[in-house]
Amino acid sequence: MVRARETRSPDDGSEPNAQPDRAEASRVGLRITRSLGTAAGAVVGACGVLVAEASWTRRHTGPKLRVVAPDDSGLFDPGYGGEPIRLTILGDSNAAGVGVPHADETVGSHLAAGLATAAKRPVALCNVAFSGAQTRDLAAQIAGAAVPAGWPDVCLIVVGGNDVMHLRSISRSAQLLGESIRLLRSRGAEVVVATCPDMGAERPLLQPLRLIAGRYGKLLALSQTIVALRAGARTVSLVDSLGPIFRHFSAEMFASDRFHPSPAGYALAADVLLPSVCAASARFIAEKKPYPHRVYRRPKRRPATRVAFWLARRPTLGQMSCRTKDIRH
Repeated sequence: MVRARETRSPDDGSEPNAQPDRAEASRVGLRITRSLGTAAGAVVGACGVLVAEASWTRRHTGPKLRVVAPDDSGLFDPGYGGEPIRLTILGDSNAAGVGVPHADETVGSHLAAGLATAAKRPVALCNVAFSGAQTRDLAAQIAGAAVPAGWPDVCLIVVGGNDVMHLRSISRSAQLLGESIRLLRSRGAEVVVATCPDMGAERPLLQPLRLIAGRYGKLLALSQTIVALRAGARTVSLVDSLGPIFRHFSAEMFASDRFHPSPAGYALAADVLLPSVCAASARFIAEKKPYPHRVYRRPKRRPATRVAFWLARRPTLGQMSCRTKDIRH
């Protein structure tokens, strides 16, 4: 089998140099969806079914959770002292922590505690994510991320699920994500993007809604990955890293509404994301460990991925300046 060659990014902590323009970012997502015409056509053709069943799902999922996530913002100080690392979480309910009753069970809290231990210095966590957020809401969240102490040092973006449920344009969502990343990086922040989760693992979604949402989410995740890498961010594929586990252990990984992660689900997500967050914080960590900019699992067969990255390397789009590297699970 012939593998699509991927441009790889240095693991020595050096910054990738990428400054694509807005039109180019939009074309990336558009060409990806066109290259996967069969899947995209199925999604578009089933829009009416998706919207109707999504509405049904919102009314008939398990026991309702409070949509206000626990406030996990604060200072995480393991007792080492020093200037705090400013970590900001942006995105949707998964980033906010909907599904857990206690602030110390959110993905943000786990990451802040883990980063503080790795860096041996305090971490100031600011979580501006909220339930229902879509990619288009990132700009407002970024505006609220500036604190008196200054702009964030490191940002984690978790977004995409609500874009799928509302059938937002993949190319437009990718464009907005790229703009948000470039804005954060222009303020000196390093960015990690957790791409769209495995929507096909959401058991409350009826068929064919679950299949359609899963396909649409994977298209969005591919587009997010390419745009994020080109904008200089790191990416973690939640579909590859968490999807199989959430599918096979849904009772343990999902909260009572069967839609949002449980405390165990958030803890697992944090374990997957922490190495990338630490790598993005390398300038604050004395003992640096090389880590790839793109975290994913290369399956035996993933033609969509190969086509997407082949399109990203076409001369009209320029060469991907971020070099990526495999992680084999």
